[in-house]
Amino acid sequence: MNDFSMSRLSTFEIHIDGRYKGTPLTPDAFDIKDWEETLKYARTLLFPDSPNKTRPHISFTQETGSIRFIFTTTIASIIQAHSLLAEVQKSKDLGILPEKQAESIRYFHRLAQHRQFEIKLGEQNKLDEGLLINQHTEFTIDKPAWVETETIVWGKVMNMGGKTNPNIHLETDDFGTIIIAATEEELAKQEQNRIYHQQQLQIRIRQNAFTGEYDTSNARLVAFIDYDYTESSEAYLERLIREATPGWAEVIDPENWLRELRGYEKR
Repeated sequence: MNDFSMSRLSTFEIHIDGRYKGTPLTPDAFDIKDWEETLKYARTLLFPDSPNKTRPHISFTQETGSIRFIFTTTIASIIQAHSLLAEVQKSKDLGILPEKQAESIRYFHRLAQHRQFEIKLGEQNKLDEGLLINQHTEFTIDKPAWVETETIVWGKVMNMGGKTNPNIHLETDDFGTIIIAATEEELAKQEQNRIYHQQQLQIRIRQNAFTGEYDTSNARLVAFIDYDYTESSEAYLERLIREATPGWAEVIDPENWLRELRGYEKR
């Protein structure tokens, strides 16, 4: 029996409710990026300072009833997270949270505002005593409004290079033209011509904690993300999950996770 099975465990829930294209929200309305982001920020909310190799084990299931993420891990970590969320519910002040946990709440706040969802977070058997976020929720914070975050963007590469300040000009539908700083080494090692081609990029960028607005003049390249059009859709999803969320690979069976994601019944 491993240490995880011998630990005192509890369950933490993120319950997302609302409508999608006029019908009640169901798991298949969530895009793969929504799943990835929700899992990432849930992990950060529970263990903001623990690297993947040292934090306690987290298991995950998705249950019926709109979209319900159920996480099982050590009871101490869940009690601590729930207590903080309950205090934020009372004060609406994100300044009481460590920065990484505050960033997680800002993600769920943006999701609720942009999609008009209602989101509950907390210990599963005390969910109504946790944190409720909807499109009308307003948080305060004493810390600077602009924070650095990491995201994935898609667009057409209009320019790439530069002598003194190498960068990439990416034309996007969502944010207009983003200027992405890069090093000569990062650009020189690109073997294919990316100019005037559609491209997915992983970047670091400043974001307004209140409005969700990005500072498109201040971004830095993390990686080029290339999609192999010869591989199947399922193989692409499995690779994307493996690359984008390595911390969950240890605790989630990819095949079962994908089956649950698509609403298949367990075998």
